[in-house]
Amino acid sequence: MELTIPTPHGSVVVEAQPTETHGLVTHPVLLSDDTADLDWRTVTHTPSGLRFPINFPNDQRAADFANSIGHLADWQQATPDIPKAEVLQIAVRHGGITDTTYCLGAYQSERTTAVEVRKAGE
Repeated sequence: MELTIPTPHGSVVVEAQPTETHGLVTHPVLLSDDTADLDWRTVTHTPSGLRFPINFPNDQRAADFANSIGHLADWQQATPDIPKAEVLQIAVRHGGITDTTYCLGAYQSERTTAVEVRKAGE
């Protein structure tokens, strides 16, 4: 499925995979408005288009995370009440790392970048 994600520079369309938790999908990590890291995945809340600031080393771990937090909120609502500390603990258990850790470069050698994202409307 295609998903439009808001960014500081406009909307970007990504190819996303639904999870068992309705309202949450996985997709490649956006590096900029026109590139994505195809090796790492993230989870986005579809009603708001906002993603969790956590990255996973593969789609299975991202999907497992999404499924593990399914009971914590009504993810089909536009603005669910999210227990952030519990969500972060669950993410770490599934191999998730924060955006800050991901961007620091500790994982640079494991990342592969490819142009894979289209700007909305192109």
